[in-house]
Amino acid sequence: MQVEQLEVLEERIGRLLELVNRLKTENRELRMQNAELLAKLEENERTIEQLKEQYHSVSEQQQEIEQLKAREELVRAKIENLLKKLDEIPLGG
Repeated sequence: MQVEQLEVLEERIGRLLELVNRLKTENRELRMQNAELLAKLEENERTIEQLKEQYHSVSEQQQEIEQLKAREELVRAKIENLLKKLDEIPLGG
């Protein structure tokens, strides 16, 4: 081999080593980003589960409120009916 060819080969090997080192660095950074994203994903999944539980609880509370309102209206109607009946009772003297 000639000296020129060896110099070209040496230059190519040098660029290849630089590329390998750059790719290793990129790979390490991407692995760290991936780990961070996985941690965020897990946190988001926990948050979603908490929100689902809260939604379920709120839904149950809303149902209870609706039942209480219906009961209140029934009691109100009965009281009004009783008051009407009381008004109809003659208070003679």
